Amino acid sequence: MNPFNELDNQLQPMQSLQLLLLFVFLSAYVAAIGGVFGPRGRVRASALAVLAAVGLCAVVTPWAVGALLVATSIGAVGVFVAATMLMCRALGLAGAVTRVRVAQPAAPALGAVEALRPHDPAPATAN
Repeated sequence: MNPFNELDNQLQPMQSLQLLLLFVFLSAYVAAIGGVFGPRGRVRASALAVLAAVGLCAVVTPWAVGALLVATSIGAVGVFVAATMLMCRALGLAGAVTRVRVAQPAAPALGAVEALRPHDPAPATAN
């Protein structure tokens, strides 16, 4: 029994729950390795990806086919990222994203800053 034959046989009649878990896993995995979210978001996406992968392995019979599906998906994302990086280097676009300047917000006018500061009370005059 070849595991890849089992994987091919399993992919034909995939159920909705299996497809949903695979979609959640892939989405969370890409969000975890990407730079879209901050550190907390990446940790949460990683946890969601692990939970979805474990859930996928649990609902696929035999579980080894689910693990093979998860591993193949991770490999496919890696091949896609590598191919994209090679294409960017070949076209001379490597580092183009890091060279983009982000517009900085303009500093408020000095009058507006002065208006927000509390005023010193006038000294009391003795009469």
